[in-house]
Amino acid sequence: MGTYTCAQGLTGVTMSFDAPSGGEMTAIVSFYPVASNPGVPAGRFRVIGPTPGAGARRLTTFPDAWIERPTGYVMIGFDLELSEDEMAMRATLNGAPDCTTALLARQP
Repeated sequence: MGTYTCAQGLTGVTMSFDAPSGGEMTAIVSFYPVASNPGVPAGRFRVIGPTPGAGARRLTTFPDAWIERPTGYVMIGFDLELSEDEMAMRATLNGAPDCTTALLARQP
């Protein structure tokens, strides 16, 4: 759970990962309005990427399929870096050059 800023302004984001299967991992990316920017539409899409090796701290995901697409929005991929304590990830948004990096905190 975290936030990023793009053309639409500050936006909430959550990534929910599925268990890896067949050398591939998937995640659902949800984006949504935050209190300071309630006009942002909500949406969800799936990303895929190769399963990282044991001890890996970085992985790259690629856009796969829309689940809920707001008008005018495009899917993006992410370069993710896991923190040393494994409680947060820094996410660079690929395909969105005017967007900030997101910091995502792990939820219990």
